[in-house]
Amino acid sequence: MALEDAWGKGGGSRPLTELSLRTIMAAIQDLNGSLDPKLDAVIVDATLLHAGLKKVAEEVTTAEIDITHLQSTSKRLEDQAARSRGDLQYEKTIIRFFLDFTLKVQR
Repeated sequence: MALEDAWGKGGGSRPLTELSLRTIMAAIQDLNGSLDPKLDAVIVDATLLHAGLKKVAEEVTTAEIDITHLQSTSKRLEDQAARSRGDLQYEKTIIRFFLDFTLKVQR
């Protein structure tokens, strides 16, 4: 699955749904190996995550989430990744951030 498939085709905005969140997770899983049920061993590339979150932020309204905060947080995680490649604890932090974001959007 190409990463672009996670965002769907066509122009215009569409509301973020649980289905699109599952598609985003599937795209990340496809590009980063199999998804551990406990999320303990998943390696998520921070650059991919930053791009994905930025795209998701474009699809949700500012009433649902502070997009500026999201972008600065994901950029900070991306910068941290450049300094700490291979650190499993860091990778778990990215997963937790993504899951927290997912829950926040679904509210």
